Amino acid sequence: MTNGGLVGEVVFIKEKGGEDKAGGMEDRVTIKSGETRVIIERGRIARINRPGAVSNVAGG
Repeated sequence: MTNGGLVGEVVFIKEKGGEDKAGGMEDRVTIKSGETRVIIERGRIARINRPGAVSNVAGG
């Protein structure tokens, strides 16, 4: 999920070259949301949900 609320799946990461990388926050990340692909800066990612981290909690 991005800071703007866009939810999608990461399909490609392009790292910024050079020695002045600023911790990788300026890397370009391509995400797929529905049928649309969007390129964002890595620093704009607010939350990462990994498929293995999902828990099945049953209410009742």
